[in-house]
Amino acid sequence: MMFVQYVTCQTRRLSVPALLVLLCVAAVPAGPVRADEAAVNRFPVQQGGKYGFIDRTGKIVIDLTYSSAYDFTDGLAAVMVGGEPNTWGIVEGGKWGYIDTMGKMVIPASFDSTDGFSDGLAAVAVRDSWGFIDPTGRMKIRPQFRFQGMLQHPRFVDGRAPVAHDGRLDIIDENGTVLHSLDSLDAWEFSEGMAAARSARANAPRLWGYVDTSGALVIPCQFNAASRFMAGVAPVWDTSNDLGLTRYIDHSGRQVFRDTFFGAGEFSEGLASVGKGSKRGFIDRKGKLVIPAKFFNLLNFSESLAAVRTQEGMKAPWGFIDRTGKLVIPCQFELARSFSGGLAKVWLGEDEGYIDRAGKFVWRAKR
Repeated sequence: MMFVQYVTCQTRRLSVPALLVLLCVAAVPAGPVRADEAAVNRFPVQQGGKYGFIDRTGKIVIDLTYSSAYDFTDGLAAVMVGGEPNTWGIVEGGKWGYIDTMGKMVIPASFDSTDGFSDGLAAVAVRDSWGFIDPTGRMKIRPQFRFQGMLQHPRFVDGRAPVAHDGRLDIIDENGTVLHSLDSLDAWEFSEGMAAARSARANAPRLWGYVDTSGALVIPCQFNAASRFMAGVAPVWDTSNDLGLTRYIDHSGRQVFRDTFFGAGEFSEGLASVGKGSKRGFIDRKGKLVIPAKFFNLLNFSESLAAVRTQEGMKAPWGFIDRTGKLVIPCQFELARSFSGGLAKVWLGEDEGYIDRAGKFVWRAKR
């Protein structure tokens, strides 16, 4: 996850605070890491308003019978049964359950909303309250949590999750035990043992800092915006400048690179996107600009490829570069997601589908 833009599509839903939109363009998330090769070789597709799954060759391996479907995580995929599309074409009123990689419904469709599995638990909603189930469908933590800020779908990482409960944010363990209550309005999920959290103190600036898994504030609230730690560093926008410049800090809160940037993203595959003026490029782990800032928009590297826009404007087409910065798939797509499992989801004209690393469609259908 990086700062900003995401595309509305049938995948795990995310929420990003508006403040972060000022900082940098983010990758459309590819979803949680899939657990096994069978799951990696399953990709959700839709045709005629029905969803199913293809394999890497584009062959339908799970029939298109569902109202909606998410990516596989830990060998299971959330699917919707029933419901009707609203004015915007989003299906409402259906129930969610989980299928295995053979298409068998292993957790009955009984939930009002769901998320993917992480740390062996998945967030599920019953009416407006969220709880957690295990891979057998057993309700491990009863529904009691609410949406709040970025915690649209609370997620466990290393046995801890920040959740919204009774107007506060709690850190809970895998049994639902409250380990600490945060004086905070918002929090990211944990990463590398730390979570960004925004202060809720009255009559004080609503700034971001970092808490550890015990709930202790280990980096004071001093940033206008903050993201997750990846590869030992996190991009933050602090209050020490008026230009909206972003810098990277380590786990102690110390700045790690000399340069600051007009927007910066999390590291992925050893590279992170940064802004220089109106354009963006990539730095390495030493903070060196290794792919020049010549792109107007870009996504994280995934499987050694990154989606980019070489022209300015929201309607500019997307293509893909390799780690040298060479454009290896021409800019032609209206929207693009990062590669995962050897394929990338793209949108072109009235169609959506998946392309392989050569840029060829393996699946293409009307939206």
